[in-house]
Amino acid sequence: MSPAGDAAYIQVEGLAYATTNPNGIHLVTIVDEYTLTYPLTGAGEVFTIGGGNDKVLSELVDGAVSSILGSCVFSDPSSDDEESIVLATNSVAKLVSLRSPYTVTDLAYPSTETLDAAVELLQAFDRVILFRDGDRPWEWVPGGKPVISSSYVSATGVVTVTCRDHGLKVGDVVTISDIGFSATPTTADPNGSKTVASVTSADVFTFVISTGSGNETYTPNTGKMVADFFTLAPAGAYTQPQTFPITAADVVVSDGLVTVDLLTAGATNNTIKAGDFVTVYQSAAAELSAMEGKSYQAVTANAETITFYAPVGDYNTAATDVFEFGGRFSIGAGFMNMPGAPWGVYFQRRLWVPFWHSPAGTYSSPTYTAKDQHDQIAASDILDPWTYDQIESQFRITAGIADHTVGLQPFYEDALMVLNRNSMHLVVGTQGSLSDTVVKELTREVGCLARKSIVSQGNSVFFLSDNGIYGVGFIEGYNLRGIEEPLSKPIQPIIDRINRTLASKSVGIYFNNRYYLALPLDSQAGAGDATGNNSVVIFNMLNKGWESLDTFGEGNFNILNFHIARAEERNDLYAINEFGGIHKLESSNLPVDTLSFDVLGGASDYSVDSVLQTRSYDFNQQDRKRFSAAQVQCQSDNAAADVVFSFSAEDPDSGAETIGSIVDFLGSELDPNDTANLRMRLAGMRGFMGTLTISANLAGSAPVGRLKVQSVAVDATLTNRQTISQH
Repeated sequence: MSPAGDAAYIQVEGLAYATTNPNGIHLVTIVDEYTLTYPLTGAGEVFTIGGGNDKVLSELVDGAVSSILGSCVFSDPSSDDEESIVLATNSVAKLVSLRSPYTVTDLAYPSTETLDAAVELLQAFDRVILFRDGDRPWEWVPGGKPVISSSYVSATGVVTVTCRDHGLKVGDVVTISDIGFSATPTTADPNGSKTVASVTSADVFTFVISTGSGNETYTPNTGKMVADFFTLAPAGAYTQPQTFPITAADVVVSDGLVTVDLLTAGATNNTIKAGDFVTVYQSAAAELSAMEGKSYQAVTANAETITFYAPVGDYNTAATDVFEFGGRFSIGAGFMNMPGAPWGVYFQRRLWVPFWHSPAGTYSSPTYTAKDQHDQIAASDILDPWTYDQIESQFRITAGIADHTVGLQPFYEDALMVLNRNSMHLVVGTQGSLSDTVVKELTREVGCLARKSIVSQGNSVFFLSDNGIYGVGFIEGYNLRGIEEPLSKPIQPIIDRINRTLASKSVGIYFNNRYYLALPLDSQAGAGDATGNNSVVIFNMLNKGWESLDTFGEGNFNILNFHIARAEERNDLYAINEFGGIHKLESSNLPVDTLSFDVLGGASDYSVDSVLQTRSYDFNQQDRKRFSAAQVQCQSDNAAADVVFSFSAEDPDSGAETIGSIVDFLGSELDPNDTANLRMRLAGMRGFMGTLTISANLAGSAPVGRLKVQSVAVDATLTNRQTISQH
């Protein structure tokens, strides 16, 4: 259990009680090794123990039952109708298939590694990247990594494998496939499940098989190294690619295959491997000049020879014309590995990350030194998440003013929006080379408070700021519009309840023409009693208005992430809570929520105590009114329904008044799948404006059915004037 004074989530079961239920999941304070405390709302009492079922389950942050520290959607390229969600716990990742019934596969972390803080996950390129703030990232590559070369020594049974950025540790078990050999082996087959015996470098590892009858250099063919777990990402000081100023005499071209003999030229290749791209920087020989300035992928590469294909004619001469080629040049300070980023965004075939740490050290012992500036971002090479040019591909957004980067959002055309804490910017010109990229300041009037609240839809961007929820649009030339007042002005009382400490954890997503935003709401403004994102506000893009505030029947149900994914043909919206439950939203019309606090089970039903409140009807006039009648057109779902209607007029002399229920008006509940046009008298209530409230009628704690409200109309009379109606 955590040390004394720490907070942790604990699950309590089996305590007998009279009025206040002490069981369930609670945020507790550890007093000592025998005592913990947590708050309950209700009458004071002594709980009964000793019945045999009372117990405290494992602390939800230990290795037995882990809390969720991050998640992302994973789309399997081999399936076109199924996706999964990856959940990162402190000790292992869970790959949860969304096809019912859920199936779960463990994805282990690098050996001896665990997580102790929130992380971000992202599927980009052909892998899932796990970001760790100020630390080495991890990656899971489900399709495996190509084996560049491999060889076998019969006397020791050692197979040496070259695989770019393998990320392995000694003891890891990997699957090797499709490596060819000259003769059918008896005991020297390099394919199959193998245990890593040694790690020579970031690109070379060994494993041992039984001794055979002779040494052999294997043919990789389509050789793969597949690890069904997270491996280490490239780290430490970046090994800068070499360039080779040789002569045309060292180059032979036959049927388009260019062979460069480095041994004859007195050079040694230590950095370029098969699959890397090489660039021809200079060619004085006319026959080879067509390659100048172009890049080609190396077919083979060893210390003495590099080969690649190029569209030039056969060539073999002793000419001494200069021929310079090699890896890509960086601008100025050289390349670096990913700088210990806390998160990243995939855009224009690059990974864009905060540049808040400087990477150094070695592959086995990398270091990350925090930078003084938190307003810098960096972009990876195209289709390479691990290589960053320290000059050409990094951008200082605010040049040292009191501001820092909160989030990045891909925008239309080739622009990347940078949302800082107190300002907003655009990075324009992100396609191809970044040498002509422009950073443009949009505004200093508003900034972003929560990175995960940022959502774009068309030419608009929505996010949470200090002043509320903003929806800003753009007109031609990336000129901002719509920042005069927050989008959340009509729901300001809800915004006032956002917990100040947890506000930055808010999570948003765009789904089904709606902006969903999960917020940590206190019970009342300034109470400070929220423990996470316990509520969701929903903005309807079609109606241009806020349509719902959703809360949940369990106070500890806090939303960590939203994801859009599919189990079959259609996308669905999923919410992940911090205990690992995966919940499909908007999937049922039943008046219950089914909530889970575990990856696979423990789900319980909670009744939905729903309330619909109309807008305030003022009839576009400020005069005092006498409200005479209301009319509601409604339809029941597949069960009989009953609701309670009440009306309130905004006036010191009037308050909310219950009008009646469906049973009162019809004599019975509304039959399943039936419609009704209910007209009700308002008894002449007086006020400047009026609001109709429709509440679920509860049978015990369960609502009686579920009602779809199709239209509402209210009739009123201006004092001493004509009757008017408003819908």
